[in-house]
Amino acid sequence: MSPSFRHARMQKNVLLFGVLLVHLGFYMVLPIIPLYLSLHKGFSAPQIGIVLACTSFSFQAFSLIGGLLADRYGRRPLIVWGAWMRGLALAGFGAAEGFGSFVALSLLSGAGVGFNAPSTKAAISDLASTDTEKTSAFSLRGVAANAGMCAAGLITYFLLGGASSYVFYAAGALFAAAGALARVYLPKRIGVAGKNAAARPAVRQARIPFAVFAASLALIWALYAQFVLAVPLRASAVLGDPDAVSLIWTFNSLAVILLQTPI
Repeated sequence: MSPSFRHARMQKNVLLFGVLLVHLGFYMVLPIIPLYLSLHKGFSAPQIGIVLACTSFSFQAFSLIGGLLADRYGRRPLIVWGAWMRGLALAGFGAAEGFGSFVALSLLSGAGVGFNAPSTKAAISDLASTDTEKTSAFSLRGVAANAGMCAAGLITYFLLGGASSYVFYAAGALFAAAGALARVYLPKRIGVAGKNAAARPAVRQARIPFAVFAASLALIWALYAQFVLAVPLRASAVLGDPDAVSLIWTFNSLAVILLQTPI
């Protein structure tokens, strides 16, 4: 095994571990955000919806900006700063007061994931040299993400006491750790794109299919946003225990992990 191969494998492992950390951190807070804003901050359902929507809109906008910056300056700065931005925003949720503060933090959170997530996926693709390796690498990314989601519900329920501010501080620390690992172990210029005039016709040809694909994703995320808002509030009313809501994501992610390999 050549040193370059071992080095590339180590970098992929760092990226996958970072995926696990950021999903662990985010899904520690995602199921409880509606409950936290409703029970602890007294927000109405429309206010909660606006806070969650701000993250989604900011994510879409900064994904485009982050993609351009990552191609020009490399993946690592976007991965690092994206993780730190979102960690700061989530930690801020634990201390914030007032609707305007949560809107601002939600926008910062979306910007962070817009920088971090696409650049992480692009870096994984950069390090996987063949189509077969790319499929395997993204399958492993799916397992890592859902492992983080699965563990998040258990940690939130059994260790951190459900919908409390401590969950947000712990999530912020996990994002900070993910950014630090990427900063130390990933090469600075990974994924810097060179100018390739021969690729331009293919890019132009792909615009319409890509636009259809993007519109489909927008619809899926719009439906998922309703799921994120409605399920915690409804489950809390049915279960009678707000802390148990996070376990819904645990069982969902466990099913994904078990089905990932055969599918």
